[in-house]
Amino acid sequence: MTTDPYIQQIRVTWGKLLDLMARRKEIEAEISKQRQLITANANMLPDAQRDAILFQVETAVMGRFTDMIRFFYQTHRNLTPRQVKELLERSGYDLSDQVNPMASIHAVIRRLVDNRELAPYGDVAIGGYHYVAAKPQQAVWNAVEKALGRTDLDDPDNPLYTSGMRPFPKKGLPPPPKTK
Repeated sequence: MTTDPYIQQIRVTWGKLLDLMARRKEIEAEISKQRQLITANANMLPDAQRDAILFQVETAVMGRFTDMIRFFYQTHRNLTPRQVKELLERSGYDLSDQVNPMASIHAVIRRLVDNRELAPYGDVAIGGYHYVAAKPQQAVWNAVEKALGRTDLDDPDNPLYTSGMRPFPKKGLPPPPKTK
């Protein structure tokens, strides 16, 4: 059995992968520039409007950051925050716009623990965690309930809707799932 076609396919695919990784770095640099521009302009707005816009920007940026950290925990058995940082760096994630990357990583891990997606393992001094979430939808509802201090998402005073960044939901939406 000859492996030449496989080797040839690997070489072609490897070249494409390297091109994509180079483009990703360029795109991440452009994302960082656009984020800084939005932040600079938002700082000229009234507090409530500025906070709503900056929250949306951070949610969009941190969403990807959180997703990457979640992915690392899903694909590795046990990880410490320092190992997560090393994986982010090796994956090509641009941490240069983070003032303190380890603080950001710890904040994401803390949220994932609060949402019951991660659990501590081993020696507390080392600070390792492993992935345990079986129901990601429940984790989302837990985060919403914790952030709002209630499950009443139809409340017109709900900060998700008063900012004007999200439309108010129509009546008759299903209630959140029950937590046990």
